[in-house]
Amino acid sequence: IGKWVDKAIEEHKKGAKIVLLAFASTDTQWFAKAWEAASATIFLTGRVNFLDHAGNKRAPAPKGSVLFVFDIDHQEEAEFRLWDPRKPYQ
Repeated sequence: IGKWVDKAIEEHKKGAKIVLLAFASTDTQWFAKAWEAASATIFLTGRVNFLDHAGNKRAPAPKGSVLFVFDIDHQEEAEFRLWDPRKPYQ
């Protein structure tokens, strides 16, 4: 995932707005790099569930997830949140 983070940061510096869903692997170098560059970091409670092509629920992700938001328009006001996807986002 390190190369994905590098690419997200590279495109972000060019003005792209990017949201990256990743595992909350706080012990990795790529996580630290994303944490420093993101304008928002949103930790998701529980495990993310995905649907298959027919809309059937698949097995949940094997561990916790995080959303990194790279937005040049809001870079100076970085925020960090915990979000329960079962509840409305505020």
